[in-house]
Amino acid sequence: MNNKIRVLDEKLVNKIAAGEIVERPASVVKELIENSIDAGSSRISIEIVDGGKKYIKVVDDGIGMNFIDAQLAFERHATSKIFNFEDLYKVKTLGFRGEALPSIAAVSMVCLKTKTDEEELGTCLNIKAGKIVETSKIGWPGGTSIEVSNIFFNTPARLKHLKSAATEFSYISDLVSKFTLGNPEKYFKLTHNGKVIIDSPGNEKLIDTIINVYGLDAAKSMVYIEEETSDFRLYGYISKPELFRGNRTHQSFFVNGRMIKDYLLSKAVEEGYKTLLPRNSYPVFVLNLNIDLDRVDVNVHPSKIKVRFDDEKGVYVFIKEAVQKHILSKRLIPGFEFPEPKPKQDLPRTEDNIKQQQIYLTELNSNQSGNLTTETKKNEYLHKKREKILNEEKVSYKYKPQDKLPEMVPLSQLFNTYILAQSKDEFFIIDQHAAHERIIYESLLENYEKRKAIKQTILTPFSVNLTYFEKNIVIQNLEIFERLGYEIEDFGEKTILIRSVPSFFNKKFVDKHFLSIVDGIVSFPIKNSKIENKIITVTACRAAIKASDRLNLIEIKKLLDQLKQTRNPYTCPHGRPTIVSISQNELMKKFKRI
Repeated sequence: MNNKIRVLDEKLVNKIAAGEIVERPASVVKELIENSIDAGSSRISIEIVDGGKKYIKVVDDGIGMNFIDAQLAFERHATSKIFNFEDLYKVKTLGFRGEALPSIAAVSMVCLKTKTDEEELGTCLNIKAGKIVETSKIGWPGGTSIEVSNIFFNTPARLKHLKSAATEFSYISDLVSKFTLGNPEKYFKLTHNGKVIIDSPGNEKLIDTIINVYGLDAAKSMVYIEEETSDFRLYGYISKPELFRGNRTHQSFFVNGRMIKDYLLSKAVEEGYKTLLPRNSYPVFVLNLNIDLDRVDVNVHPSKIKVRFDDEKGVYVFIKEAVQKHILSKRLIPGFEFPEPKPKQDLPRTEDNIKQQQIYLTELNSNQSGNLTTETKKNEYLHKKREKILNEEKVSYKYKPQDKLPEMVPLSQLFNTYILAQSKDEFFIIDQHAAHERIIYESLLENYEKRKAIKQTILTPFSVNLTYFEKNIVIQNLEIFERLGYEIEDFGEKTILIRSVPSFFNKKFVDKHFLSIVDGIVSFPIKNSKIENKIITVTACRAAIKASDRLNLIEIKKLLDQLKQTRNPYTCPHGRPTIVSISQNELMKKFKRI
């Protein structure tokens, strides 16, 4: 019998970063699903009762285990994934430590049923508190089923720290959703207390899985990204700036297929959105990073949710620039649609209706050859929308600033705050302050980087009184201010003298302008790496045209021409939109012309 699993020797065991991996029911589900994926499964079913505290069952159609391997799998550090020290640095599988099953079995009751294709009969093991209490041969179709009951029954102190069944299941549901996003080619089914919660498409199309997890509206606001160098490959979907959340729960990152939670990776993506999102807002994304196995260490965390790169800076810069390149290649003007009353025949969003939508998506993908059923034909518009998303977002764009905004004819000003303009078939509303702020920001940033600041001398220099802390921040960052066009002198214990300012201050520069700039940066530690951008951002804000400033048509046209030449004409440096559009068709529908 050709056994795959063996007990690791003592020296290798000592090289593995061991640790407790069973923290809650979701930890059990994670380890079991990873084992199923490693076993080559195409269908994985997860059954949960009472949030997993009472019962967890994971069934797959993978390669299964023979009689001896099934028993060895519950030995500490017994694994089929690695055999020597060098293998630790070339791990292709999700699991490899040989800790999952024995750790789970040690705190619960486990029933394992499994069979390989070579065997006539399958194996059944019953384990209690880590000890195999019964073994038998059974009839079994193949693959593996693991049932975990009464988790932490023998460790009551840990059991009492679990949350409510609803809370524990929310962790499981989020986890399984992430697995579906990371493995769109596999079918996942999750039930809780007998109700189907997740029923993934499993058709290899990531956009369909995104629709299944986040809904069609969210999917329409996602764009496909793919970037590759000799060292890295990044691909997946990222949200347009119009779609964001207040936390990072809707972010999924996979490194060589492994689900990762890493601040470095999330921050790299978010930096690619710099100035595109409002403060404390986070993009939605599902991204995969492929990198040579020997350039990433996955043996740094017991639960394998963190990795260490040999070139963290290189990975960070690659991801940031890839996201920035792709997000800025899209047209990001938010459309304004008048709400239409829902037809009376629309049904409420019940579990049954959600299930019908999921059935439709499955049916839709199984009829790609064109032989759609009668029910599918009734919903053909959804088919077209999905195809539009698939086809549009994979187009390769090249950055051309002049292509970002259409030719706009200025019309007038609204409330002395918004510019009204039109193109051939669209009507635009532009926030004059946000637009001018973007123009100044990019110009200041370019001048700062090239050290070509244009400044204007103040005829009568004026002094600004600051606190000791505020003055210290200014003095510590004099070089930044000078590169932007400020000329500042130390003028006493708590006073500075300003002799020149950036040329963008067309109106009289007064001390309150500088005080507001100081107010905007006092929260940053001295020499913080982001303080220069904060100074540039606040300077642009203070120098920009204000709401209520009256503009003539010549000034409006100049502003629109300048906005069109910016790299990102869609948002101000704070992430607020500069422009929205209303299509001619939308107006015609509102006035019942079509």
